Amino acid sequence: MITNPPGLAHFKKRLVAALQQGTLKSVSLKFSKREVIYNYGDQSQTIYFIESGYVKLLTISETGKECLIFIYTSGDLFGETHDFGSGARQETAETISDATLRSIPRTVFLMELNRESLVEGFIEYLAARIAERQQSITNLLLYDSEHRLGWVLLRLAQRIGKSYPRGVYLGVKISHEEFSAMVGTTRPRITHFIRKFHQLGLIETNQQRHLLIRQDKLYNYLTHPR
Repeated sequence: MITNPPGLAHFKKRLVAALQQGTLKSVSLKFSKREVIYNYGDQSQTIYFIESGYVKLLTISETGKECLIFIYTSGDLFGETHDFGSGARQETAETISDATLRSIPRTVFLMELNRESLVEGFIEYLAARIAERQQSITNLLLYDSEHRLGWVLLRLAQRIGKSYPRGVYLGVKISHEEFSAMVGTTRPRITHFIRKFHQLGLIETNQQRHLLIRQDKLYNYLTHPR
């Protein structure tokens, strides 16, 4: 599992403080569930900070097949990895819940990094984001689709989960279609694996259809094949 660099939490804390104090100029925007924030190829020089809600980043192939990169939530940045030369977006961003975002012009963001000596923290943030995507590529190459789903669930638990005595709840409902786009397999296979994980006691589902992930049990299942 990927662990965050020690300076990353400090960077996010100072970033939030700069937004709250108004030293980092931004505009508050509200989006409804399933609303597109920007599309692949859009021209933009804007970075977004998530105050509340959930946003997914995805790429779409020439044949129209979706690859869901990951899901992000409050405290996360996105839109920072666009092509700095042309300003073209390298992915599509879409909400999967109602969301409140802060829109920050790239030039303003970079000036704040320099003014507050946050460049090192931002580099750690980018390094963690790259490590996440490298891990996704490694999982695609090394594991079958069942294990890829398991590792995706553990990553989601770590990044957007809320801890409870029985495990970690994902705070938003993720469809089987979205899981299939993250794992790189079909929706019926995702349904089969989700059912199997339920039967093995690795995950549970509450009345709102949110998943509870039994992290230790799922990790042991993935790392000790039977």
